[in-house]
Amino acid sequence: MKTDLISIIIPVYNRPTLVAEAIDSVLAQTNPNWELIVVDDGSKDNTWEVLESYAVKDERIRIFKRDREPKGAPVCRNIGMENSTGKYLIFLDSDDLLAPWAIVNRLKYVCGSGDFDMLIFNGLEFDNSNIYLRKERAIFGVRNLLDYHINYQAAWQTTCALWNKSFFKKTGGWHEYSQSSQDSVLHLIALYNGAIVKWGDEIPDLFIRVEKGFEKISNKNSIEKIKSRINTLLYVKSKLKAEDFSVYSYFFVLDLINRLEYLDNKSLLVAIRKEIPEIESFGHTRRLAFYFKLYTYSRSIRLLHGLVYRLRYFITKLPRLKNIRENSFIKDEIFDRLIERAKDYPSIQNKVKVLRNDSLSIGDCS
Repeated sequence: MKTDLISIIIPVYNRPTLVAEAIDSVLAQTNPNWELIVVDDGSKDNTWEVLESYAVKDERIRIFKRDREPKGAPVCRNIGMENSTGKYLIFLDSDDLLAPWAIVNRLKYVCGSGDFDMLIFNGLEFDNSNIYLRKERAIFGVRNLLDYHINYQAAWQTTCALWNKSFFKKTGGWHEYSQSSQDSVLHLIALYNGAIVKWGDEIPDLFIRVEKGFEKISNKNSIEKIKSRINTLLYVKSKLKAEDFSVYSYFFVLDLINRLEYLDNKSLLVAIRKEIPEIESFGHTRRLAFYFKLYTYSRSIRLLHGLVYRLRYFITKLPRLKNIRENSFIKDEIFDRLIERAKDYPSIQNKVKVLRNDSLSIGDCS
């Protein structure tokens, strides 16, 4: 039925091979009640040509180029939403994959869930060879979702959510000047606006690609991205009550200092401190600003730098944690049901099998 049409929206930049895999995963859906909107973010390679080759083959696939600033996935997602015709929305990243049963599964829950603004499904991380972690990307069973997100946690990943488009519009959409934490901020704002959230299937219908091996936090940071994180925090401040923002900003700052401490480039650290005066503008972060100055200038003196790092808690009252967000590992029972479901889909059966690692006990990881 046209009224149950799901609009799948993909932003992409310079990923011709990966976005082709993502599109193929949509074309493999067993339920045809979808449209796919891909928005190119100004790719400089042959990504657009790849998109054109798909669009001419299937009228359900429509492609657009970003036609306004700023550059980035949030703008592309909003453009996709503005051009969508479906009643429901899925935001799929260009390097991730939908399981062949995703659309039929999600529409089944649409029919049986009554009124909702968001339905949450599960996703499973993968790389192309080494899935020993078996991390899922939706944390089922969270009782108070609003408090959970105010405490800087993320209960689900971008594509885990099926949105009612009419409610999505009420949130104001994606914050277009954010380069990081885009989905968790959107979900926080949605919950703050009274979103009716219901849980869907705990068996993953989404596969989320992660890079092989350990990706250093320093590779993810730049002056522009750090500035964007501060601007995102200011955006959140405009949406939350003061007492809620105080809680959220505490964990935000804790996460920020963790990222800054992983930067290896002293000149970048100095530039960040000079170019982002906002780092000193939040009340409980003034101690952090003082610590950051000491930390920056002590980088060249190993013993002094080590001492400053060990004094971090006493100066900032912020604990030293490498990861302040929860990770969830898929239950053996749910994983076995995923394997069983994949048997009906030969195209992905072998791919799902390689996710198994019988030597890993979920209990050992939690």
